[in-house]
Amino acid sequence: MTHQCMRLTDHVDLNFNNHSKAAIFLDIEKAFNTTLHPGLLCKLIILNFLVRTVKLISSFLSNGKFKVLVEGEMSTPREIKAGVPQDSVLSHVLYNLYINDALQTTSTQLAVFANDACIYATNRKEGFTIRKLQRGRTATEAWCELWNIKINEDKISAIYFSHGSRPVKCQHTLRGRNITLVNNVKYLGANVDRKISWRPHIERIKAKPFRTFIITYSLFKSERLNINLKLTLYKALIRSVMTYACHA
Repeated sequence: MTHQCMRLTDHVDLNFNNHSKAAIFLDIEKAFNTTLHPGLLCKLIILNFLVRTVKLISSFLSNGKFKVLVEGEMSTPREIKAGVPQDSVLSHVLYNLYINDALQTTSTQLAVFANDACIYATNRKEGFTIRKLQRGRTATEAWCELWNIKINEDKISAIYFSHGSRPVKCQHTLRGRNITLVNNVKYLGANVDRKISWRPHIERIKAKPFRTFIITYSLFKSERLNINLKLTLYKALIRSVMTYACHA
């Protein structure tokens, strides 16, 4: 998960001094529920999966039924034509294969994991960076329309990376709606800010484990719990939060 976040931040760091940098962050709505079965099987064939493997996955996805209960009345069974079961380990792999051909244009980079996506671009000139990002956004929007992937328009934001305070005069749109320009955004669980200082992220991961420790203090203080159990609680509730995305 943090690999995609590292891709973005490393790219920005390498180009911070002599290039302008910008990114648009997208949230894919109901990601696992919109995977088209025929489209997924077609992509597996293109990726040279064995025929028997494709047939096995087709069997895994087929014959699914659903019902809807409204005000005590149950509908008749309907066939499930899209989506992968979210409680299956295989489903995550299938969804990643489904979005594997997400458009990578020559002018922009795309970092995707599950329902979080980021389009980013760099150039020596600010105007060219903005135009690159606009072309990448348009291409990604068309790809999403083609493959039945819906973008949550209420959770779209953009960042122009810079150490300075000069405001950027640009405006991106998606389906006619303006994209909000922000100073930091939460991407794959990490707070990415326009200066790549990690200060918002560090402040958040400092506060959250502290609140957890206050709530669970009586457990750590209790003599009824042995040291091994206390260590397990610490690793699960506190250390896991403090070390998340630390490699980024």
